[in-house]
Amino acid sequence: MSELKEIKIDPEGLGHALADGQWAVPKYQRAYKWEDKQVSEFLYDIENAIQDKQLEYFVGSIVVAQVSPEKSEIVDGQQRLATASILLAGIRDYFILDKNDKETADIIQDRYLFKKDLKTKESLPKLQLSDTDHEFFLKRIIDAPSSARKKCKPGRESHKRLLEAQQITRSYILDITRNIKNPEDKLFERIAYLADKTRVIWVRVPDHQNAFTIFETLNDRGLDLAIADLLKNFLFHKAQGRITEVQQRWIEMFSMIETAANEETVKDYLRHHWSSNHGLTRERELYKSIKDKITTKNLAFTYAENLRQEARLFAAIRNSSHEFWNTYGTATRQHIYTVNDVLGMERITPLLLAILFSFAKKEVEKALKVIVCSGVRLIIAGGVAGALERRYSDTAVKIRQKSVTTTKQLFTELKDLVPSDAEFEKEFGNARVSKGSLARYYLNVLERQAIGEAEPELVPNTNEAEINLEHVLPQNPTDGTWAKFDLDARSAFTNRIGNLALMKMSENSEAGVEEYADKKKRYAKSNYTLTKGIAGYSNWTSTEIEARQKQLAILAVAAWPLK
Repeated sequence: MSELKEIKIDPEGLGHALADGQWAVPKYQRAYKWEDKQVSEFLYDIENAIQDKQLEYFVGSIVVAQVSPEKSEIVDGQQRLATASILLAGIRDYFILDKNDKETADIIQDRYLFKKDLKTKESLPKLQLSDTDHEFFLKRIIDAPSSARKKCKPGRESHKRLLEAQQITRSYILDITRNIKNPEDKLFERIAYLADKTRVIWVRVPDHQNAFTIFETLNDRGLDLAIADLLKNFLFHKAQGRITEVQQRWIEMFSMIETAANEETVKDYLRHHWSSNHGLTRERELYKSIKDKITTKNLAFTYAENLRQEARLFAAIRNSSHEFWNTYGTATRQHIYTVNDVLGMERITPLLLAILFSFAKKEVEKALKVIVCSGVRLIIAGGVAGALERRYSDTAVKIRQKSVTTTKQLFTELKDLVPSDAEFEKEFGNARVSKGSLARYYLNVLERQAIGEAEPELVPNTNEAEINLEHVLPQNPTDGTWAKFDLDARSAFTNRIGNLALMKMSENSEAGVEEYADKKKRYAKSNYTLTKGIAGYSNWTSTEIEARQKQLAILAVAAWPLK
């Protein structure tokens, strides 16, 4: 373990830090994350401190690793440094765009934004962001206003946040300079306050190892850090001599999961992957659990490698169009789409990771069908979420340990959780569905079962612009209509599956809130077998809804079989 040696801790003006150094954000660091709220708070908190005549305003700490005599890297603090640079660039822009004062703009730019290389005479930015943001930050934010700058469009979510920060800063500058005699003096005062009085605790360490230790200590003392950042820095700290290998694997993992560098997606992956290998782990437990088990540099490398290897699987689980599925059949794509986009079975992710990592391709295809059918049964029956997630994770561990290697064994592991045919039929006969996409899926599958299709659960993404969900008893009937249903009955029966049908959009819009006697004429002409069947009833009351739903429940048992 690296010792905490040669650490320098100094108070520093934020603007002076930018002016006096040249800083880079390591390529493995997360992208720019501040939203409108954080940017506005940063700007106006400083503004309020100036208005209140505060001698100093403290904005936190920044951890810097001196990785070489020529290079310093920002381990923690890039959001504040980047936003300070955006503010200084915005003031520079004001003197160009609003005051036509290029001389003042050049002074600001040369002091705080760029440094000219002595040998090449090239202008280099004082602050270089991570690989994902650097080019956009340079061309759209730090470079002076030009027609070329306007052509630089955001390509990632972090780019959009940088652009929004620039726009908020522009609004702030115009706000504080509006209707005053000498706006230049007010901006000079803000630059001076940012340079000297907006203070940070600048922590300089000789290498990354020390930086990661400081990073963790800051978190222990209450600094609000993202779980992905904590875990990343913990791994890098543990990696010691293998840090380059671990960093590279982290970068590959991150880019495979989310090209927009979505922190929440990475966090979800870390938790699901750990649960898949070690049993259910809640988010609040994740950091401690990993810290307790990853105790050497080789374990840190192995864990980073495992994360890298399975990142593609996680990306494929979240996206049925992912190239991973190209070697599978259409049925598998549709099953994974149903699991995610229709049934919303996020809790099963640890189990899916284990299946994709360990099962042969044919077993994956069979397992996904079982998961879809089981998932529908569990949703209809209202399975206990916590118990399901724990069982999914425990089963994933068994798959990785090779004690479960086939779909048949998988079903045996989960069988006691999944409603039997008799239980499913009973629950389906009383089910209510308020989510339109789920109701359309159920009815599509039941329709395909009714007309005898071999694999009715394989329903592609239905086009809502063409196929709509019809409530026979309307959700909002016109006053004086549907008198056989009082308010309580309407509440109880409107979203019952037996009261729902599929119709073409044009048919549904015409039907609207008509009484049943008028609606049934339209149902009789429908191309959907189950919708046409509604026209066979002489009346439409709670009795008919319950009778129809019992018939649909019998179809449901066959449509989502346990085999």
